[in-house]
Amino acid sequence: MKTVLAAVDFSAVTDRVVLEAIRVARSLKARVVVVHAVAPPSTVRDIFPAGALSSELLLAAKKAAQDRLATLVKKYQRRAPRLEAVRVTGDPVGSIVAEAVRRSASYLVLGAHGHTAIFDVLTGGVARGVLARSPCPVVVVPVEPSISTSVPVRGRRK
Repeated sequence: MKTVLAAVDFSAVTDRVVLEAIRVARSLKARVVVVHAVAPPSTVRDIFPAGALSSELLLAAKKAAQDRLATLVKKYQRRAPRLEAVRVTGDPVGSIVAEAVRRSASYLVLGAHGHTAIFDVLTGGVARGVLARSPCPVVVVPVEPSISTSVPVRGRRK
């Protein structure tokens, strides 16, 4: 069965990513798998050193992600009956690409936040990393639609 993977991070673009994945899946008669990658705490990135606290933070992040994924599935189950969700742990780019490979994804849909190149260099840029390593075509959904679909209405002058 064909699979469309929708990578989500629970940001403002998440709903648009899921809806786009459903649209693509309908055209392919495919299932949708929503994936969220939980990055483990890093001793370099975080204030707290690795250890018991990091383990607790990771467990809490995994639980929160699982709950949010369940909410997404419930919200979109009617639109996509073959919708499922999976939470993975690890570097978001590597984890998303690995899941696409594991599921032989036909397409991967993800959101772009529209950050500057400097921000991406400093933080890594998940969309850019996935685009570079994806085993399948990638559909990138912007945070905001770039083209307005409404036609401005001009009022009459008096």
